[in-house]
Amino acid sequence: MSLNNKKKNLKKTKIESTISSLSSKKEDAFDDIEKKLYDTLNAVELKKSMDRWLKTTEGRQATILRDLGILKGINEEYLDSFLVLGYTMDGERVIMQSYKSPKEKDALMEFLKVVFLQNHHGGFDEWVVI
Repeated sequence: MSLNNKKKNLKKTKIESTISSLSSKKEDAFDDIEKKLYDTLNAVELKKSMDRWLKTTEGRQATILRDLGILKGINEEYLDSFLVLGYTMDGERVIMQSYKSPKEKDALMEFLKVVFLQNHHGGFDEWVVI
């Protein structure tokens, strides 16, 4: 009788360990599937976000370039050569320059040096500053 009891206990232990190992494998498989699914969803969402950002950025850049072109055209009506330094509303640096010859460019750069030196040493009291 005791041999029969040992066989029953042995079978019961084997079956339980087999069931738990199968259960563990199923959980691992589900975890792998879940991870792959989340990775795929994240990749799709990232691509959508990048596409939206590119469309927004391209549209904004086109608008900025159009507006700067209009501003440059207006300034060219009144000024022979000029240099505009500033920032956009988004904090991006803008440098707009217009000159027709290397001589005008040199004169503009020399004038810019004078402006910086004058500003450093006191101010623009006798200048027309707009």
